[in-house]
Amino acid sequence: MRRSFRLLPVLGLAVMATGLLAGCPQDQVHFHDDLDMVFDFKPFDPLHPPADDLHIPYVVGAEFRMYAFRDHDKMSLEGAWATSQDSGVLALSERFADATETSFHCVAVGPGTTDVVIWRSEAGTRSWGKAVVEVAQPTAAELTFAGPLFIDVSRDEYRVKGPVNVLVGGTATFLVEYADAGGRRLYGNGVLNLSQSDADMDAYADQTWLFEDREWLVVTPKTAGDHTIDLKVAGHSLGTVTIHAVEASEVDSIELRRENESGHSSGDLLAVLALGYTNDGQPIYGIEYSCTAPGSLDTRL
Repeated sequence: MRRSFRLLPVLGLAVMATGLLAGCPQDQVHFHDDLDMVFDFKPFDPLHPPADDLHIPYVVGAEFRMYAFRDHDKMSLEGAWATSQDSGVLALSERFADATETSFHCVAVGPGTTDVVIWRSEAGTRSWGKAVVEVAQPTAAELTFAGPLFIDVSRDEYRVKGPVNVLVGGTATFLVEYADAGGRRLYGNGVLNLSQSDADMDAYADQTWLFEDREWLVVTPKTAGDHTIDLKVAGHSLGTVTIHAVEASEVDSIELRRENESGHSSGDLLAVLALGYTNDGQPIYGIEYSCTAPGSLDTRL
């Protein structure tokens, strides 16, 4: 009996310790990045981040901002400090912290995996939580004509699978997406390099188009015929794309496609896509249209 009485205080302390640990979980923050993946003509809003959390794996060379928000209002992130356990994978800078959030600039330096840890202070040993981040090297690039992305239609018809028609003197924009050797989609932008020796076509990589931050390839052929661009990331070639520049005489028909009205209210801004086609049904990109809508001024499409 004496032995039983001696054990009771010890058991009570154990229960109290367990309760304290349950009240202070290791992960008390949730992570987001500013890679906005919704085509809605709106810039990223850090006050209303999407529910996608982190877009992992990131493509080598990508730069973005990461946010860690507190899980409840009984904690403050004032003085919080973020670190990457392997700066050769992900490097952090430009840190900011207030009561509700901490954020920091990220550079995806090289392939690998690292922990991003949110410490309670710069010199502290206790953390608010962590996220596992992966960076990967792309081995392939996929191009999609930009216009259809804004009317929410299937991308399959508009993916670049061979030489793509662009009007001579016209400018066409394509979304560039990356994949690794395992076929996984990689996230991030600002990494595309172009190699071409063709003075008869202007081509460059852009990061923002219609308020959407992505990897965009913009091309303007000056003369008819085929023009080739080599796509590279971090010195590695991801293949080539051939632009087949055509004259205006090859435009046989024009089709208008509108954004689906379901889920929208009166007064909402909706998009209409105008596409030109050859006589055998192949799309021609880079055409600038003008039209007159009944009861309104001329409108550019």
